[in-house]
Amino acid sequence: LVKHVISSSYDFPYLDLKAPLIDFKKRGGLSDLYHKSDTHWNNDGANVAQYFILSKLSLLLDKNLSAPALYSTKPNLKPKTGDLATFMNADFIKTQDTSAAFGRNECNPKIDPSSKSGIGEAVKTFCNTKKMRALVFRDSFFEALIPYFSRAFGEVVYIWEYPDLNRVKKMVEIYDPDVVVEQIVERNFY
Repeated sequence: LVKHVISSSYDFPYLDLKAPLIDFKKRGGLSDLYHKSDTHWNNDGANVAQYFILSKLSLLLDKNLSAPALYSTKPNLKPKTGDLATFMNADFIKTQDTSAAFGRNECNPKIDPSSKSGIGEAVKTFCNTKKMRALVFRDSFFEALIPYFSRAFGEVVYIWEYPDLNRVKKMVEIYDPDVVVEQIVERNFY
C-alpha cells in the first residue's frame, strides 16, 4: 500500500525498508533488528537500514557518495528501557543493545553544540573528511541512524518534524543541501 500511494502520488525516489530488512534477516543477518521492549530499531537494525538508505542514495547521486558499509557491532552493556515497556508501566523491563565498532580512520562526526536545541529544531553534524551536505526530516526512528548516516556526509542537518512542501523549500533555501531525506515511520504515513 505504501508503495502504491507514493508511486501514484509523487514523482521522486523513495525507499520502503520493510522488504530489505526482512530479506536481510532471512538470509541469516543479525538476529534482532528491533529492541525487545521498544518499537524502534536497535543499533543493528539502524546499521542495516543505513546500509540500504546509503546504497540507494549513492545510486541516485552517481557515486558522489562514499560506498556504504555494514559495520561490525559489539555488545553495549548499558541496559535500555523501551517505549513499549513504558507504555505498559513496566520500566523494569530492560534490553541490551549493540554499538557500532567504527574504524579508527573513519570520520567521527561532531554535533554543532549551537544547533542542538530540541525537538523541531535543527541538529547539525559535521564530518570534515566528506563533502556532500544532507538535510534530513525525521522522527524518533532516525535517532539510531544518526551516528551511521553522519559519517557519509560533510554536514547533515537533522530536523525532527513532518514538513509540508513550503517548509521543505524554506529549509532547502537556508541549508543548501545536496540531498534531502524525509524519513517517515509507516504508522504516520497515512
